[in-house]
This record gives sequence, C-alpha cells and structure tokens, in this order.
Amino acid sequence: MTDIGGARRIYARLHRSVTAGAGQWMQCLDLDTSALAAAAALHPEAPRTSIPLGVDRMPG
Repeated sequence: MTDIGGARRIYARLHRSVTAGAGQWMQCLDLDTSALAAAAALHPEAPRTSIPLGVDRMPG
C-alpha cells in the first residue's frame, strides 16, 4: 500500500504529465496499479471506479 505522501508525489507527477502532454503521460504508465489508484483517489474529481490492487501492470 502506498503511503499518503507517496500518493501525493505520484499525483503531482501525473498532473504535471497530463498537463504537459500525452508523450509524458505515457512515461507514467509504468507506475504500479496500487500507486496509481492511491494517487488518483486524491483528485477531487476522480471517478469512483474500481482498480484492482496488487497488479503490477494493467492487462492488455
């Protein structure tokens, strides 16, 4: 499980990448799913969807 400080850093990285463009966004896809879920949960407009935890990569 990612601690809240780690999740905030990941969220900040994702936010910078999304606002900077799709090329940088692709670099963030290497994050493990649980860290990504923790970071996404910090966003006030985050969709309330279920992300499987404990999976290193998204299927596909």
